[in-house]
This record gives sequence, structure tokens and C-alpha cells, in this order.
Amino acid sequence: NKKQRARAIKAAAMEQRHVARSAMRLWRDGAAESLRLRTARRAAEQLENVQATLTRQHLAQVAQLQHENEALRKSLAQQEAMRETMQEHMKQAFMRGVCALNIEAMAVMKHPDQVTSEIETEALAPQPMPAPPKP
Repeated sequence: NKKQRARAIKAAAMEQRHVARSAMRLWRDGAAESLRLRTARRAAEQLENVQATLTRQHLAQVAQLQHENEALRKSLAQQEAMRETMQEHMKQAFMRGVCALNIEAMAVMKHPDQVTSEIETEALAPQPMPAPPKP
């Protein structure tokens, strides 16, 4: 009987250790799963925060580049208008020069008496002043 009792005590102790180990294993697995879920949730939140930050930065950069683009377009249009105005003034100046050169050439080919009267008349006539270029 003593042997059976010792075996029964030993078996009960083994059963108790087995139950304790099983309970500990279940607790450990549950705790590990809970930790994995919390870690995954925290990582997802951080990812969303980083994504939101990057989206805001990207939108701000797009707005800044659009503003710079618009400013450059306005500057280009203004420079184009200035260039066209300057070309028009140069064209008018060259035309006046060509007209004056033609008058001088005709004056040289005419009779000397007619030349002096035309030159005097031309010298007394008012000359149009070119308009200054607008900045």
C-alpha cells in the first residue's frame, strides 16, 4: 500500500505540475498575443501619423511650387511685354533713321539751292520724341 500511495502522491504531483505548466503556457501565449496586438496597433498608429505628416508636407510643397510657378508665369509675361515694347521703340527709331537718311540722300541729289531750303525747313520742323520704355 505504501508503494501505491507513494505512486498516487507522485502521480498527483505530476498531474498538478502538468496542469500548472499548461496553465502557465496558456497564460504566456495569451500575454504574448496581447503584446503582439498592442505592438501592431501602436505601429499602425505611428504609420498613420507618419503618413499624415508626409501628406501635409507634400500638399504644402505642392502649394508652394504652384505659387512659385504662378509668380514665374507673371514675371515671364511682364518681361515679354517689356521686350515687345522695346522692339517697337527700336523699330520706330530705325524707321526715323531710315527716313532721315533718305531725306539726306535726296537732298544731296537735288540742286544746291533746294537743298539748303529743305534742310532749313527740316531743321525747324518739330521732331517727335520717342516715348521712354516702361519698366
